[in-house]
Amino acid sequence: MRKKTILALLAVLAASALGSAQEGGRSDKLAEGIDLYEQGLYRQALEKFADITENPSLDASLGDAYFWLAKSELNVGDLDEAEENLDFFLLNYPSHKHTVEANYFRGRLLYLQKDYESCIQAYQAFIDTYADSAFVPNAYFWVGESLYRLGRFDEAEKVFDFLLREFPRSVKVEASGYRKSLITLKKR
Repeated sequence: MRKKTILALLAVLAASALGSAQEGGRSDKLAEGIDLYEQGLYRQALEKFADITENPSLDASLGDAYFWLAKSELNVGDLDEAEENLDFFLLNYPSHKHTVEANYFRGRLLYLQKDYESCIQAYQAFIDTYADSAFVPNAYFWVGESLYRLGRFDEAEKVFDFLLREFPRSVKVEASGYRKSLITLKKR
């Protein structure tokens, strides 16, 4: 009886070690993909993330892989694939640590698809839902850019003014000031 208990315990430990090794391999692949992404090597990063999503087998990093896959696809211009993977991520991982950022990128994707009205709506919803997010100033910027692209210059100018006034340390301040000066020139 004692021998069976020891064998059972060894079997459980071996299975646990095998699972950890597989998970570690996936985590390594995820880390490699993130490193490649941060170096601007989006296509290579994409391959790492796609490999994880294509071989899911109880992977704890699967949500992360879908998020980073969508971001990589967005950066290489595979907008349809990015949309599909972003939608999948948001549907299946609504409480994930990257959900706020994924919702931000939803608006960015709409802008890149030239769906400016939907982009404005998506960012208004983002701002209303995640008012404390560090992405809020950027969301305002893309609302202004969408209004500008739609030829709604007075509304765009108000958004850029608001961004410059309320978020003076935003990375979008310079771009907002530039766009505002173009609107002023158009009005002349």
